[in-house]
Amino acid sequence: MQEIIVYRNPVEAAFWHSIMGGDLFPIMVAMFVAVVTIVACCSVVNKFVPRNKQKVWINLSLVAGAVAAIAVLWAM
Repeated sequence: MQEIIVYRNPVEAAFWHSIMGGDLFPIMVAMFVAVVTIVACCSVVNKFVPRNKQKVWINLSLVAGAVAAIAVLWAM
């Protein structure tokens, strides 16, 4: 019996094909690395950066987390 799977957009199709293809572990590791990087950067920002400059540094922490996640995916 055959099944017909209808995806809402190409990103959803690529996501499900990558999970079924065995790429779930690298995605989970990259998400974990991103969260750890963001939490570490934010804690450093809260300790060492004055309150009036924290918004920019918090945004840079988010960028650092994204870069770390992409680096992990590329390395794995």
